[in-house]
Amino acid sequence: MGNVKPAIPEALQGYGVFLGEKSDPAEMDRIYREHHALVLLSAYEGFPMVVMEAMARGLSIVSTGVGDIPFHVKHEENGLLIGEADILEHTYEALQRLATDPALQQRFRDNNITYARAHFGMNAFAGAYRALLT
Repeated sequence: MGNVKPAIPEALQGYGVFLGEKSDPAEMDRIYREHHALVLLSAYEGFPMVVMEAMARGLSIVSTGVGDIPFHVKHEENGLLIGEADILEHTYEALQRLATDPALQQRFRDNNITYARAHFGMNAFAGAYRALLT
């Protein structure tokens, strides 16, 4: 999901499904809820909205530990952070682990929903906004 296809070499595009940009909230919600994990393999990031959205829907996060991602995604607590060395091998291992350990996946799901409500929900937003103004 998103405008990522141009960033993938054409020879590798057959290995993925590219949904393109989505703006309809109901469609985005449906797509998130049809999946179990978000895989984000970047060399650099800030803290992308996709991580917040995925956490709020209980997806497990598998990501490189770049930018502000490690401030919110704690390795073994609510996701799996991987280094940039041997990235494909480590990503495969992380996904295999999630696929074969339903209890781990459930723990990440529960922790991510709780974390997202506490840190990204409207109450958290209103509190931060109130603190900014006072």
